Parts: sequence; structure tokens; C-alpha cells
Amino acid sequence: MPSNTKIDLICDAEKFKKLRNDWNFLVKNSIHPQPFLLWEWMFTWWEVYARSSYELMIQAVYVDNKLVALAPFYVDNSHFLLKGRLRMIGEGEPFKDEVVSHFPDIITLSEFRKPVVSVVVDFLLLKEFSWRFGQFRFMINNSVLNDIQQKLSKHFDHHTVSSGQAYAIDLPNTSEAYVESLSRSMRKQFRSRLSRMEKSGEIRIVSAQEFDDPHEALEILERLHRARWEKKGDACIFDSQAFKAFHKKLLDRFIDQGIIDIRVMYHNDEAVAAVHNFNYNNRCYSYQSGFKSRDDRRFSPMLVFDVLEIQTLVSAGFIQYHYLSAEGNVSYKEKFKCVTEPVFDRLWVRRGWQSSIIKDYLRLRTICVPQYKRFKALGMDSRLLRLKLSQLTKPASRIVN
Repeated sequence: MPSNTKIDLICDAEKFKKLRNDWNFLVKNSIHPQPFLLWEWMFTWWEVYARSSYELMIQAVYVDNKLVALAPFYVDNSHFLLKGRLRMIGEGEPFKDEVVSHFPDIITLSEFRKPVVSVVVDFLLLKEFSWRFGQFRFMINNSVLNDIQQKLSKHFDHHTVSSGQAYAIDLPNTSEAYVESLSRSMRKQFRSRLSRMEKSGEIRIVSAQEFDDPHEALEILERLHRARWEKKGDACIFDSQAFKAFHKKLLDRFIDQGIIDIRVMYHNDEAVAAVHNFNYNNRCYSYQSGFKSRDDRRFSPMLVFDVLEIQTLVSAGFIQYHYLSAEGNVSYKEKFKCVTEPVFDRLWVRRGWQSSIIKDYLRLRTICVPQYKRFKALGMDSRLLRLKLSQLTKPASRIVN
């Protein structure tokens, strides 16, 4: 870095709070401008999820008093066996409260990428910092974090597990061109379901800004999201009070900027589908959805809504519709003409016995997790699985079907 470089270590929430304008200006002009790196997302996460055992460790890099990079780290000391976990602000909350901050990264101007990587690595290796290993989720390959990982390879082993795929649609110039890009069966399904809905009543789509209280749109999303997941027998993320508090605060901070939007589709004045979007840099990020499944076979409301919304975005000049990440390598999102990119969970572990243990654990996980998912897909609960395994250990003559 040039000699006129200064690094400011931000360790308290008040300094973090004052960075808002400079932070967002940097995100807008950074290598990967996206909403999950904005100050509102990260500061709100810290307000809701930070514990007394978390140490804020944001590195702000200045050149000639101009902010050129931010490394939004904190150190997690909440678990007595796993003290000193270096993480990105926006991840690390309990699974039941998880908001999923996609694509964590160092925020930097492109022309400073290489020198910023060097200075951040040098800073991280200073003896006074208490972190022992790093843990990051939903990383993409071309992230600055990935460059830092390579620089740290002399001191740390790196363990990688697939998080699945990220799905995005590069939007064409016209809305009809998008529909024509779909497979023949998808075009037929969309047009037939749309025709059925239009013949049986009025379709109306309302944005959160059009509600007297935008929080009403969030409540509708919650209701429809519950209807979608409770039918599958899965827990609903809206059972988490922390998750709800996070999104209520975020709605208040983003709504006037037009970055957040909750869109609700009505059919005959009944809310049948909703999507929770973040709009940034001419891209729309589809974060969450919900729909009434009562007439799913007849109307497929979510499919109709998705295609109508994508057409609206094309007409509004958006260049991409991002479905974010999904576990595994196969998703319904592929039907919408998406391009895919792998995303990863990564651990940085200082070489030694800890690294060996983690390597063995990850090897075991790659064997066991697919088997577990296979049994779960067959509808077997853990009790039935134990019964099946116990039967397999008995003499063949005693096994009862």
C-alpha cells in the first residue's frame, strides 16, 4: 500500500454507526455491490444478534483519508471449545434465527484489490488479535475473501464444503423475450395458469410502499410463508423473534430508499402469493416467498407471480433477477432460465491437531449427510431410521417387514 495509507480498527458500535454514508458509498462503487454488504444490513444484524462474547473487528483502510476498503469482521468467543472464530458481520446467528447473509466479502474498490488483500492479511496476522480460525458461509469463488484465503495458506489449512448453487437470470431487453427463452413446457404452463386465473377473477399486485403501513405487507408475507412451509411439516423461520425483529428494523431503514420491497399478488382480493425482494444496482434479489397452496395445482400462483414479476423487472430496466442460493445441485429455480454459480462454506484453521480433527469431521460429513438427506426425502423420521437400523442388526430370520 502507498505510504499515505491508514488502517482504522473499529471495535465499538458507535464508530460503526457513524460509518453509514461512507460505508454505503464504498459498497456502491466496490467490486461486488450487493445489498447484503450495505451498512443497513450489517449494522442491523449487529444490533439484533451481537452477544457480549462477540468482539467487533472492522478494518477500515484509508488512502489520503479516502475510504478504499472495509473488512467487516468480528471474533466469536461464544463457545468455550471454539473460541476465536473470525467471522463476517451478518453470519453466525443460531440456525433457528438464521437470516442468511449471502456472498460475504471484503468491500473494496477494484483498483485497490491486491494491496488491500496484502494489508488485511498482514493485519490479521498481528499477534495481538485473538482469532484462531475463520468460518465463512455462502462464499463465491471470485471473492476478495478467497484471495485472502490464498495469502493465508502459509499459516492456515483451508477446508471447503459446498453450500450449493447460486441462481440468477440475466434479463433480456423485452419481457416477451424472457418468456420465449423458457422451455416449451414452462411457457405452456405459465400461459395456461395465467389464463385460468384471469378467467376466474382479477389479478392485482401491490408493493409494500402502497400499503398505509409497509409492515402489513411483511405480515402477509409471514402468513403466506407459514402456509407454504407448514404444509411440508417444516418449522417456519418466522417463529424466531430475532428473525422478525431483524426484518422489521431493516424494512424501516430500507423502505424509503426503494432497496427493500415486499410484493403481494391478490386474486379476487385474496392474497395468494408474496415475495420479499431487495433491489440494488439494477438487480433484484429474491430473498423470500410464500403462497397459498390450496389452488396450487389449478393456478400455480407462485409460478405465475414469478414470471409476471420478472417481466415487470425487464420493463423497468433491471439487468438481473437473482434467486440467491439453494442447497444441492438441483433446484426448481433452474426452470426459470437461470445461470448458476457454486457457493461454499469455508474454514481457515491454523495448522496442527485442530486442522486434522476438522479434516476427519468433514470427510465423515461428506459420507453421512447425503445418506441422511436420502432417508429424509423418503419420509423417514429419526425413530423409524433407528428401527430400520436395529432390524438390520438382527438375524435374518427375525426381521419383520
